Amino acid sequence: MNNKLVSHLLDSADPAVRAKAIEAAALARQWARPVQQELSDKVYDTLAATVCVIAPELDVADHALLVEYSLWLYLLDGRLDDFEHYGTRPEDVGRRVIAVLRGGRAEARADDFFETSLAALVEELRTRDGCCGLLERFVLRLVDGVRAGVRQAVLSRRIAEGAEPLPTMEDFLELAYRHVNYRSVALALLITVGERPDSAAQERLDAALVPASRAVRLANDLRTWAKDAEEGTLNVVQLVAGDGTPMTPHAVRDRIQAYRDEQAHLLDELHRSAPASAAALENNLRVAIDLYTVDDLQFDLPDAEQAVG
Repeated sequence: MNNKLVSHLLDSADPAVRAKAIEAAALARQWARPVQQELSDKVYDTLAATVCVIAPELDVADHALLVEYSLWLYLLDGRLDDFEHYGTRPEDVGRRVIAVLRGGRAEARADDFFETSLAALVEELRTRDGCCGLLERFVLRLVDGVRAGVRQAVLSRRIAEGAEPLPTMEDFLELAYRHVNYRSVALALLITVGERPDSAAQERLDAALVPASRAVRLANDLRTWAKDAEEGTLNVVQLVAGDGTPMTPHAVRDRIQAYRDEQAHLLDELHRSAPASAAALENNLRVAIDLYTVDDLQFDLPDAEQAVG
């Protein structure tokens, strides 16, 4: 486990946490063997370290499950962003994913790891959720994220072709915060935490994921704007707000902090009724934002401040 992000996460971690991260990364590598050519080698260690730092109390099987789901989202992004390579339109990818979410293993094509692994991951989460109801929220948020990802892939292509103008920052973010799939990842985390909050607490937790997702999406864009510009991918740093304000790095950072404050406010009331879930979401957002100040999960990039100038 030798990369900048892993060192940042684990250098001061308890030895037991480091050991869990190593084991979870090994399990994830084994899980992803059929598609290993599609994934950066360092992403296994990075995701395992991230999950173990966010929720060190979980066992290795839960850590590995969360890493595997995160890896599956990388596979999804690849199919949406590089559809010409895979020979499948984003719209068709979206339809297949939603069909599998509705039909499970019976709907997944047996020779397609992308589909069969999704069905298996949902089944694993179902066994941990019991009848709590978080799994239903997870599926709904993943479906919404997939639909948003399809729309963003199509929109990005049309903008690159000159068929659509650039959106405002607000219009872009309304789509992009859903596409980043932070909400489904966070709900998977809550399922593994196992607190089983009541329906009122679940509503509050779910609501808190909206500003958190917006903060994560903006942090991601702030970190990857140079790569996105090179690849022709939409990024908030290219845009202006509806009132004409340019989205400078400083303006983006201000908005990130405002969204973090909004999530904190929404979670305040849950520290008695669902303390473990609230703490998990707070830690999840803290670590996610912190990581985007260090590096991108798969790519080595120039420092954002130096790149922007």
